[in-house]
Amino acid sequence: MILASTQDINKYEKMGIWGTTTIVNIFKKHVRKIPEQICIIDPLNKEELTGFKPEKLTYDQRQLFFPCNDN
Repeated sequence: MILASTQDINKYEKMGIWGTTTIVNIFKKHVRKIPEQICIIDPLNKEELTGFKPEKLTYDQRQLFFPCNDN
């Protein structure tokens, strides 16, 4: 889904603000380079809201639950 006009897209690309890197590209790079770093942290009040203790996942652990192909 593209929410910006072609004019805005061209403007921001020329300024170097926008490019072709996606969030998935960034995630895959982090999985390769810093797999042991924390990627996702539950809110501190998760237990209060859901009855489950808050958890933390590293990029490598996150990959187990939500795999991304290396493509």
